[in-house]
Amino acid sequence: MALLGEENNPRAPWFCDGVLINEQWVLTAAHCIIEKVPHVVRLGEHDLSSTHESNHQDYYVKNFVFHPDYDNRQVYHDLALIQLTQRVPITNTIRPVCLPWGRHPLPATGSLLTLTGWGGTYYKGPMSDILQEASLYLLPASKCVAGYSTLHDYAQKYPKGITSDLLCIGDTDGQGQDACQGDSGGPVMHRRNNKYYLSGIVSLGYGCGNPEFPGIYASVHHSPDLAWIKRIAF
Repeated sequence: MALLGEENNPRAPWFCDGVLINEQWVLTAAHCIIEKVPHVVRLGEHDLSSTHESNHQDYYVKNFVFHPDYDNRQVYHDLALIQLTQRVPITNTIRPVCLPWGRHPLPATGSLLTLTGWGGTYYKGPMSDILQEASLYLLPASKCVAGYSTLHDYAQKYPKGITSDLLCIGDTDGQGQDACQGDSGGPVMHRRNNKYYLSGIVSLGYGCGNPEFPGIYASVHHSPDLAWIKRIAF
């Protein structure tokens, strides 16, 4: 897990999440960097209210790269890569997530996924100090179409519909678990052979925990997008 922060905002420096993918690159959502410019990335954090609870490390940002097909007027390819100024030593508490190279296809519809982040615990609520975890399910794209197509800006934001580079993910247990403000750019993962593989990046939603509007995530299983990550960061 990674936190993106503004160095010149000491009262509320952290504004988005990200995920470490190797010793020098963090993957996040492009819309995070459109809205604010990250100066620092924090790794190894757990409880933001304590300075001693975890051995976190802060790294400065050297560069960031937007997905070449990202258009902030639409929802597609909401991905950006952040290059750190120095390489990150891998430890028990700071290590890259696994990426779904080669023989790791997208999990089947209905599969259980894990979302983590420091976002709000309710709509328009403050960010959580403690890293949260939620169990969500991969839903058919039609579930997201049913909700989002009722919004007035659907044709503008989704001119091609809910395509294969997007994942529809939500809570089917009625517990209201969902990504919320501040979770943008963070990872949703699936577990296989006791390892966590990245499935997608938190992109957008409508409210928080609304069963009619599951979350929409940028898929890293989409072959062209995964190839872009490999070309830039590996």
